[in-house]
Amino acid sequence: MRRLLLNLFGCFVLTAGIEVTGLAGLATSGAAGMSLTLMGIIELPFYLLFILVNIPFFILSLIKLGKDYTLNSLYSVTIVSIMTIFSGQWFQMEIPTAIGSVIGGLLVGIGAVLIFLSQSSMGGATILAVYLQKRYRIDPGIVIFCFDTFVAFISFLILGVHQGLLTIVNIFVCSVVISLSKQAIAKKTLNIVSET
Repeated sequence: MRRLLLNLFGCFVLTAGIEVTGLAGLATSGAAGMSLTLMGIIELPFYLLFILVNIPFFILSLIKLGKDYTLNSLYSVTIVSIMTIFSGQWFQMEIPTAIGSVIGGLLVGIGAVLIFLSQSSMGGATILAVYLQKRYRIDPGIVIFCFDTFVAFISFLILGVHQGLLTIVNIFVCSVVISLSKQAIAKKTLNIVSET
């Protein structure tokens, strides 16, 4: 029950971070950012693109991290997808771009850490980060930062240079928060790597 509540709170904080970042006119990070970017060229709703982008990562999770972790992550992705449908009603304000970049990055990072600590993930790069951190001791913040830098690069093409640079600031802040929590994440996820 405690883990479920931690996960729900993490999903809420992460959704708030996505919304703040979006209100600032910036791209979000991870699979959500990739999904939002793809919406510019593929006429599908966000939640559907979010699921499609996550499919390869869920396959990796099922094979390498086990059924329980995969189902937990699918649960988190579903909860955040539902929350993002209604988050526009929670947050109705103008946010300066630079402030939104930093606050959004902090909230997304904190939300991701809480979701990690509930032995789940937000799919996408977070699944890859957990696998590489447990198998090869690679810093999850670095993995997520590299993935998000790729997303930001694509965003440059759509949002322009100024917004693209502030998207990278957002991603950097998020990655620092996750990196600072890597030892706690490692302890909580110790039992999720399958022997296969």
